[in-house]
Formats: sequence, C-alpha cells, structure tokens
Amino acid sequence: MRELIGQLSAVDDGAASALRVIAHFDGLVESRAGLGALVRAAAALSGVPAGLRDPSQARALRAAADG
Repeated sequence: MRELIGQLSAVDDGAASALRVIAHFDGLVESRAGLGALVRAAAALSGVPAGLRDPSQARALRAAADG
C-alpha cells in the first residue's frame, strides 16, 4: 500500500491522501481499536470535532480535533 501511495502522490496527490486515510483506518481496524480510537482518529484527520451516537446502546462519543 505504501508503494502505491508513493507512486500515486506523484500523479494525483488528492487520491494519495485518500489512500493514506484508508490505510490509517485499516490499521486501526486490524489492531481491533475501539470506537473511541476511531472517533479520535476521525477528528484528528479531519481537523474538526467528530462524534458517534448509537441510540440502541445509549452510547455517545465525541473527540476534539486535537485528540
């Protein structure tokens, strides 16, 4: 994946950035990261607060852009 990102960044930096995001979240999923880690990563990568609400579990998570 890293080799593909490197090659793609020379042609289309936007697509390479999208693949970096996908690779980051793939890594989190592979390491069985919890929902809190996923929400924090979404906030950090987007630069804005992120949240998750699951009414069926009466659960809400929120993270600031700085973690």
